[in-house]
Amino acid sequence: MQGQGAVDRRGWVDEAANIDHYGHKEAHMTEEHGKGTISDIKGTLKEAGGRLTGNKDMEAEGQLQQTQGEAQKGLGDIQQQFRDSGSTNRDRDREPR
Repeated sequence: MQGQGAVDRRGWVDEAANIDHYGHKEAHMTEEHGKGTISDIKGTLKEAGGRLTGNKDMEAEGQLQQTQGEAQKGLGDIQQQFRDSGSTNRDRDREPR
């Protein structure tokens, strides 16, 4: 159960299961965050292509796409904060799943 920790026989979540082999807590990305990252990268490439070819419209489109990607990543961050806050409270209270 990646990302949620292992659930023991009592139904309690074992947070240690969220630790990778380097000892870091696993980072989880929402779908919105992933889409935003892709949009940001596409915008960067489009902006660079516009600069190289002297196409100001393409350059502006790339900048806009980067801004949209950043906004989408921000939405993904907010979604993740809500998910994290819910799991933290559930784990702290040690309620069975």
